[in-house]
Amino acid sequence: MQIISNQIYLEKIKKDVIIIPILIHEAGFGLTSRQYIKLGQGYTAKELSIAIMNSLELSRENNLDNINKYSWKEASGIASFSKFSKKYDSVRVRYQIEWDYYKISKDRRFKDGSYGLDEEALKTRVKTYPGRPSVETIGNQVLEALKIE
Repeated sequence: MQIISNQIYLEKIKKDVIIIPILIHEAGFGLTSRQYIKLGQGYTAKELSIAIMNSLELSRENNLDNINKYSWKEASGIASFSKFSKKYDSVRVRYQIEWDYYKISKDRRFKDGSYGLDEEALKTRVKTYPGRPSVETIGNQVLEALKIE
C-alpha cells in the first residue's frame, strides 16, 4: 500500500506556508524531506495547490538521500519545535494510491508542542475525498481545514 503525503505548516499571523514532503523509510515510518516548499503571504489558493502537488510528487519519488528531520527549523528559522508549533498550525495531505483517495487532516497541537490526532479529533478533523487531488480544489480544501479550531 503506497501512500504519498506532506506536512503543511501555516504561520498563524503572517500566513506564510511551509510544505514538507514525507518520505517513507524501508521500515515503514515517515521522514521529512529537506526539499521543503515555502510560500510567503499573498499566495493564491491555486499557487498553494501547485506547491502541494509538487510536494506530493517529491513524496512519491521518495528520494531517501534528501532526509532532514529539521526542515521545519531551516524553513522557519525557529530553534525549538515547541516555539515553532506555537506559531504554526499543521495540516496533513495524504494520497492513498491503490485505493485512489486522499485525506486532509488538521492536526491538533498537544501541550508538549507536538501535533497529532486523538480519537475525538479523528471524527472532526479528517476529511476523505475520492480520486487524486486536483490543482483546482486541493488548495481550497487545505485552507478550509486550517479554519478548524
